[in-house]
Amino acid sequence: MRWMILGAAGQLGQALMSKLGDKGIPVTRSQADLTVSGSLEKILDNQKPYGVINCAAYNWVDKAEDQSAEAFMSNCWGAGHAADQCAKKSIPFVQISTDHVFGTSPSQSSNAAHKHWLETDSPLPVSIYALSKLSGEHLVRMRNNQSWIIRTCGLYGRHGTGGKGTNFVETMLRLASEGKNIRVVSDQTCTPTPAADLAPAILELIEKKSPGLYHLTSGGYCTWHEFAQAIFDAEGLPIRVQSISSSEFGAKAQRPSWSVLGSVYKGHTGMPEIAHWREGLRSYLKERRQAG
Repeated sequence: MRWMILGAAGQLGQALMSKLGDKGIPVTRSQADLTVSGSLEKILDNQKPYGVINCAAYNWVDKAEDQSAEAFMSNCWGAGHAADQCAKKSIPFVQISTDHVFGTSPSQSSNAAHKHWLETDSPLPVSIYALSKLSGEHLVRMRNNQSWIIRTCGLYGRHGTGGKGTNFVETMLRLASEGKNIRVVSDQTCTPTPAADLAPAILELIEKKSPGLYHLTSGGYCTWHEFAQAIFDAEGLPIRVQSISSSEFGAKAQRPSWSVLGSVYKGHTGMPEIAHWREGLRSYLKERRQAG
């Protein structure tokens, strides 16, 4: 069974291709731009994949506040169009989504008891980016009844050349190499998840679990400030990260204060388990050092 990977030049796309090998069909934006009608159909006809995993997205969270049309064109209408074209050919479809669809903290919601956002909790996006991704989820599910929606959190990977082309870990290490004063928010809690760990978990999930909505992240959680400090500690760098608030940082778009994802399927047969975020970070940094 061959899977077509949309957004194959990005961090998760390349991690999936690495796992799939010759069972993967890489498709970049230059080959199929989901915002352009008809760009995907010919490739589907030529390649005849068993299924499609959509990693393509507009991921510029702050820019989306001023570029809502572009964000929705990719994250909603483009994803929905791709799911629709796959449905017409009876092709299963996987949409990668985000923790950003949850904008409140547990103390502001009914999930205070379990401390993690579950698939059964109601999203409340607080940014244009988040709203565009949530809208895309709904459109994909409406257009293709053989669809998996997989939400993840704090994604970072080694090979991203599409989209942003970098990640939080690389940004922190670059700032350190430049001798910059490093200030990171301590009032946003998440679960950093390496693409190298997420990719095999996605493939296992879609093989063993029925279509539906699922949360997949590394284990545990931390603030972005704690994550940044863990990066430098793991690399043996004598850097102390300054803790600041989100209001001090002053990003244009609001981020979730608490976006730790859990799953109602945890422990169920066929539901993948991903290692703790600290273990994932150590593996990432080890691979990074080996790659030179």
